[in-house]
Amino acid sequence: MDREKDYFVAYEDLEVHSLMLRDKPRVDAYSQALKRALLYYPQAVVLDVGAGTGLLSCIAAKAGAKHVYAVEASTMALLCAAVVQRNALSSRISVMRSGVEQISLPTKVDVIVSEW
Repeated sequence: MDREKDYFVAYEDLEVHSLMLRDKPRVDAYSQALKRALLYYPQAVVLDVGAGTGLLSCIAAKAGAKHVYAVEASTMALLCAAVVQRNALSSRISVMRSGVEQISLPTKVDVIVSEW
């Protein structure tokens, strides 16, 4: 169990997220993929597993997702919630601080995104 806890604690380091956010080809690829998926599934419900800072959740919401469930097991869920609120997306993104294995969603999802 300590090993699992250590795994999630490692993702609480802002430098890890800073590196990912500055990786423009990576961000662009995820953004394009989400936008394409939402063209095929307009008004889709999206599950973002390991949401981190909430970047992909915000991209999905802005690209037309009906609702996004941002699941983050680490304390980054707190930052994710702040990012969602700052982008005025709280009505379309639900941030859940939990491991994905422990959640129960109120609806089925159409699109799953994860950086695992």
